[in-house]
Amino acid sequence: MPTTTIATPVRSPWSRWSRRCALVAAALLANLSAGRALAAAGPEDLQEPEATASTAAPAPARAAAVDQNAGFLPSLDGPVGLYHTSTAEVGPAHHVRLALHGQYFRATEFLSNGDSDTMLAGSLSFGFTPIRYLEIFGGLLTSSNRNERPSEPGRTDPMVIRSHGDLLLGPKLAVPIGTGTSLGFEAGLRFLASASSLAFSAQSTSVWFGPIGTIDLRPLAGAPLRFHVNANFYVDNSNNLYDFTGTTPQSRQAAKLAYSVGASRVRLAAAVDAPLEQLTAPVPLQPFAEYHAEIITGNADPDLALLEPMPGRRVRQWMTVGLRARVYRGLTLDAGADVRLQTNGLAYQPPMAPVTFLFGAAFPLDVDAFTRPVVVTKVVERKVVAPPTEGRIAGVAKDKAGKGIARAVVTVAGRPHAGVVTDADGSFEIAALAPGPAKVEVSAPDFENEKVTTVVTAGQVAEVAVALTARARTGSVRGKTVDASGRAVEATLKFSGAQALETRTDGSGLYQAALLPGPYKVVAEAPGLPTKESTFEVVADSNRQVDLTLRPISPDLAVSETDIVLRDPIRFKAGAPKLTPAWQGELDAIVAVLEDRPDIRILRVEAHWDPSAGAKAKEITDAQAAAVKDYLVKKGVPETRIEAVGMSADQPLVPNVTPEYKVKNRRVELHIIR
Repeated sequence: MPTTTIATPVRSPWSRWSRRCALVAAALLANLSAGRALAAAGPEDLQEPEATASTAAPAPARAAAVDQNAGFLPSLDGPVGLYHTSTAEVGPAHHVRLALHGQYFRATEFLSNGDSDTMLAGSLSFGFTPIRYLEIFGGLLTSSNRNERPSEPGRTDPMVIRSHGDLLLGPKLAVPIGTGTSLGFEAGLRFLASASSLAFSAQSTSVWFGPIGTIDLRPLAGAPLRFHVNANFYVDNSNNLYDFTGTTPQSRQAAKLAYSVGASRVRLAAAVDAPLEQLTAPVPLQPFAEYHAEIITGNADPDLALLEPMPGRRVRQWMTVGLRARVYRGLTLDAGADVRLQTNGLAYQPPMAPVTFLFGAAFPLDVDAFTRPVVVTKVVERKVVAPPTEGRIAGVAKDKAGKGIARAVVTVAGRPHAGVVTDADGSFEIAALAPGPAKVEVSAPDFENEKVTTVVTAGQVAEVAVALTARARTGSVRGKTVDASGRAVEATLKFSGAQALETRTDGSGLYQAALLPGPYKVVAEAPGLPTKESTFEVVADSNRQVDLTLRPISPDLAVSETDIVLRDPIRFKAGAPKLTPAWQGELDAIVAVLEDRPDIRILRVEAHWDPSAGAKAKEITDAQAAAVKDYLVKKGVPETRIEAVGMSADQPLVPNVTPEYKVKNRRVELHIIR
């Protein structure tokens, strides 16, 4: 529903500049209560906005602009930067930054043999941008140093030395020179508090000055990385703070460390930080790392040169790592550490601790928010009814059983951005579709793709129901067909069972087929060879090896649907149920038939005799049938496939009237039972 806003600015009678300093403290409380979550900004955001009666932005737009200023936070010395590195940026005009930090280290054998040193320091730093490109910064420093060592003659320094009220002040200029690139210049003064009072020691004031530069890859390459370089010369007059005449070398070292007494030096720094606001919301993180090198140009302390374990070492180096986290309404917490890489000679200035821990908090303020015009907003609502120009498609994807299919992909042909994923119950909806015919395609794992056609009407919902067919899961059967000598045979394979399939082997006798899960029988047929049958089970998503050997039928026997007939029938001598070698060869051929014909479920061995044996005929035939069965079982035929039956003299082939006819009735018959 469109709205019309009428803004009436009411200006305060106070001038902007007369009120700004008085409102700094109030701005801190106002920013916290207003919930201004501040975000990072580049140099291109440094232009001061002008608020007028005709251009005053509504409250939500102003809040978004303020959100871009949270990345401007003070370093330990005050200017916008990281811990020890300044960045070539000064923040937007009328922007104030406050930070409170602490430093801590503890080391043994640090200044002298047998000593133990502990330092705890704090700093309150601030920065203010009065006009575009210019920052005024400063800081108040304090520290407490404890040096414990064995007693020594002439010791003058106390065990604990406190340094209060050191003051830092300076300006910084920073100008963008291109997309993501800016250069600047920084200068500063350090006023050391007197060692004997809270007054500043003018002759001990130190100064530094030098250029700075920053490259921001976010506008250049879309990468959340920034690189910074610093170079300056530090004129150190801190040696004038304290009269070291008559002090022992150990006392001199302890006092220099406590009062930050050093030598003039060239300071170089290179740093990188990663503003990760877009990646780590709602808690924006900013990891950073700094490398520092200082080249001492001042003279060595002649009273300490004799004790110098590293004569002439004028360079010291260290790395700084840290992490900032914006935790609550612009309030930023940070933590890090200085890690020593190389320390300097003791005669120039106190050495660096191996590791110094840093921690603190910072907060940015938008003081200018209190000098902007007060906007009175009147909202006038007008209902504007516009005819709909788009339609929707809503539906459900189910399987054949009617169950919804979750996470199926639904697309509309010809409309590349109209794609959705179904919910847990299979439902879906696609909006913002132009009217006209639409072809909806649904795809899901383990299902065949399905398409339906509907018509999209402006302002209406086209309902569709899509039933997907489950994709059949199969198993693989492979193998080889060979003859009795192991040579490859080209054969036709006929599969029957859960699925009927016919295929042929290649010239190497190899075959492969994909079949639905279930029990199967395969029959191999090749010209000039008897058929070969085999049964097997197919399991989904698995491979099964089924090799087939086609053997020629022995010319000494014939196989019919009901019988196996030997060319020379098996005959036993009277009263002797023992097989002779001549009959054993024929029985070997029967073994081969049973191996190739799994369809022959049982082979019935029937032994017959003539009436001359009288009552013993049954006993004789039982023994003869058993002898044949035993031989076949010994050759590998399962015992369950052989049935041995003695038929006595009850079923003669011919009348028992002559001796020849009686011999003919003494026989063994082989019947097939399927």
